Amino acid sequence: MNQLIDGISKSSVGCHIDGVCVNNISYADDMVLLSPSIGAIRQLLKMCELYAEAHGLKYNAKKSEVLVFKSGAKGYCTIPTISLCGSPLRRVTSFKYLGHWVTQDLRDNADIDRERRYGMRAYSDLRVQYNNALRMLLGLPWRYSASNMFAEWRIDGFKAIMRSGTQDSSDKNCFWIRLSSYLFKHFHLSLTLQELHFTTHRESTRRSSVQSSSLRAALEPNG
Repeated sequence: MNQLIDGISKSSVGCHIDGVCVNNISYADDMVLLSPSIGAIRQLLKMCELYAEAHGLKYNAKKSEVLVFKSGAKGYCTIPTISLCGSPLRRVTSFKYLGHWVTQDLRDNADIDRERRYGMRAYSDLRVQYNNALRMLLGLPWRYSASNMFAEWRIDGFKAIMRSGTQDSSDKNCFWIRLSSYLFKHFHLSLTLQELHFTTHRESTRRSSVQSSSLRAALEPNG
């Protein structure tokens, strides 16, 4: 594919930006051809067909599409047929390339919506992990109500931490510092309670042992 990419780039057929030919955007075997006219795009496609024929390759015309960019509000309702290996290509108003949406009006709305949905999913997953971490540190069942946990232990919920983190400081690390402080505070409290319980149990055991020894000494006959 590198040979094809080099050949297309050196052909000087297609779009030019500041005197530099930019007629293809390629990543591995995914290629986008850029042309200012129907005639030029047909020439570029012909180069691809000749390369495929010489190397025993075959293009899938069903996965190849044509998009015509608008110039402001102006656009073409119809265009001449553009074919690849004898198969006409379908015209679309947008396509996805390397994870990003390219549209005929050159707007980023589709990409922004995609990132927003991804951010909402990540936010929800992080909230669930926060609740599960607190349940684990406090020794609560994994099905224990998060609302009850926050109320009983007087812990701020994930949304409250996010709100306070964005309002108190513009530092990007503020949320993580605040979250870590909450976890450390209650994790330390949980350890303290466990240590107190262990110390009390150990002291009670020691006292019972002393009392038993004293009782045995009192009951034993004098030598």
